[in-house]
Amino acid sequence: MYLETERVRNKSYTGAIDSRLQKRSQEYFVLAALRYFYPQKFDGVVLEDSPDLQDRTNRIGVEVTIAVSQKEMKASREFSKLKRMTSSDERRRIIEKIGAIGHSVKKTPIGNVLSSSGSSSLSEKQNFQEAVSKKLKKLDSYRKSFNKVGLAIYFVEIPSSEVEKECIDWLNEICKKETYDFYIVLSHRFFLFYEPGEELIELKICSCQRQCLSTIARMTAEKEISLSDIEWQRR
Repeated sequence: MYLETERVRNKSYTGAIDSRLQKRSQEYFVLAALRYFYPQKFDGVVLEDSPDLQDRTNRIGVEVTIAVSQKEMKASREFSKLKRMTSSDERRRIIEKIGAIGHSVKKTPIGNVLSSSGSSSLSEKQNFQEAVSKKLKKLDSYRKSFNKVGLAIYFVEIPSSEVEKECIDWLNEICKKETYDFYIVLSHRFFLFYEPGEELIELKICSCQRQCLSTIARMTAEKEISLSDIEWQRR
């Protein structure tokens, strides 16, 4: 992928994405990370449905899930309203509601982002394992159409350092009877690729990569660019 094209470098956001496009943008971010870090494996993958990412030629499917709690979902819904608010009083009230839930709004080079005020590793583990468990129920149906099926778990908020250290153990705790062929655990700062029984591959995501991947994902979700544009092409 070409991350630093002129239109990506010159793009800046001051508000959150439309809530109706949020899920699609998150899926495009996962797709962008797969194509960028593993072009040899995932260059033919595109957005579809059931599973979310598919390479029909090579019969590879990747389901995407977000590791969030009910509180995080509520905070995210409030956060999505900020983009539509023009009154400073209305914005202040929403930010206060987000704070009461245990989250905050932070300014970053790519616009405002939602951040946890400090979740414990226990709740992160619970959210992670619940997200994976729900997707394990879909695995059999995916195997009918694909030779290899993976699961991508995306932390949209910045997780604690324990997540990076412990998440593979959390996976193995609940994936004893059935398991996806591979797992991707993705956050603002790391990309983990894990095939059960094989060595874990750990890659770091720098702030510049993160910003560019996020921008490309959002631009694609908002139909400013498409998968046929240069940003998505393999180098």
